[in-house]
Formats: sequence, C-alpha cells, structure tokens
Amino acid sequence: MGNTSIALTIYLACASAFIGLILYFLRKRRLRRYREYLEAREHIEPHVFDDGFYCIRRDDGGCSVTVR
Repeated sequence: MGNTSIALTIYLACASAFIGLILYFLRKRRLRRYREYLEAREHIEPHVFDDGFYCIRRDDGGCSVTVR
C-alpha cells in the first residue's frame, strides 16, 4: 500500500507539472497574439457613423468590421 501511494503521488505531481506547462505556453501564445493585435490596432482609425456604428475600412473601400 505504501508503494502505491508514493507512485500515485509522483504520477499526480508529474501530471500537474505537465498540465501547468501546457497552460503556460497557451497563455504565452495568447498574450503574444493580443500584443500583435494591439500594435496593429494603433494604425487603424475607424470611421464613426451618426447612429453609433463604426467600421474599419479595408483597402478596397468596404468595411471589415462594423460594430456598435
């Protein structure tokens, strides 16, 4: 019984460390994407309409995003 509990403890420690690493790298990737989004957003000036909607202009003149 003693060896089983030691093995289970080691297994759980390794599993939680592995899950922690996965979550760390996913969070790091998400933060990098968000930083890139914010940097790209600095160069975009939205056009605001009278009714509160605004759109981000595409190169062809259309709206890529229209939100309220």
